[in-house]
Amino acid sequence: MSIFKSLFSQQFKQKTKNLYLILLIEFIGSIAITFFSSRYDAYSYNGSVLDTFMIKLLSIYGTIMIFSTFAFYIIICFINEKINLSQTWRLTPINDSLFYISNILSSFVTMVYFKLLELVTVAIFSGIYYVISPQVRTNVAVTLNELNKYTNSRLGDLYNIFDKTLIFITIMILFALLTYLIISFLNFTSRAIMNFLPYVSGRGVSSIIRLVIIWLIAWLLVKISSLIKMNNIFSGFMVDDKSSLLIILVLLILNLFFLIVNVFLMQHYFEAIEKK
Repeated sequence: MSIFKSLFSQQFKQKTKNLYLILLIEFIGSIAITFFSSRYDAYSYNGSVLDTFMIKLLSIYGTIMIFSTFAFYIIICFINEKINLSQTWRLTPINDSLFYISNILSSFVTMVYFKLLELVTVAIFSGIYYVISPQVRTNVAVTLNELNKYTNSRLGDLYNIFDKTLIFITIMILFALLTYLIISFLNFTSRAIMNFLPYVSGRGVSSIIRLVIIWLIAWLLVKISSLIKMNNIFSGFMVDDKSSLLIILVLLILNLFFLIVNVFLMQHYFEAIEKK
């Protein structure tokens, strides 16, 4: 277990190496964009220059967060496969299944850590806005008062909203983990097939094999989503309890399936290479 913790820690450090730089770029970039765009519409929100600046800052930073999430997710996926392929990492005295699980879990924790730091930045911006704007403090007080009245009279509705939100977050977590596993599956299977074709090599053949595998995976996911109507998870939490549980169950099965297959392929058909 100590080896697993040490490996997890090292993989986490590897994946967070450029995280703070990305957060700094987000922070400075959102302030710069807000500053230059607010010079020409200081009263577009019918408020003071400061109110306009803070509203746009929060809006721009929220937009940047969306794009940076996808970009950082792609970076993590690339680092995942780089670690799987690295002979140096594979020399760790731990079995392949725990090695792979550590790699996946460290990626997931890295993404959660990244989003938490972004939320901390949003909280800092919001706190500054709250402190310097009397109007915001008044609006927050009124909102909290109305929310307290709503909570006392519609507790059941709030519980229902919380329940649906929790289900949605669970589905997104399972979907993100499934994406990691599918990318590894694509990498492992393409390399395993190439190993069985000793007289065929080259990036062109490898690309064709990967396209075929991607098509098969996409076909499988489309068939599954058509059965459980997975597209409903993106329609504003308009999913009934049975559909939600079915989606979670299917995603759990798919995650477990690809995890087992990936570990098997990694142990028997996937060899790490030495980086030159």
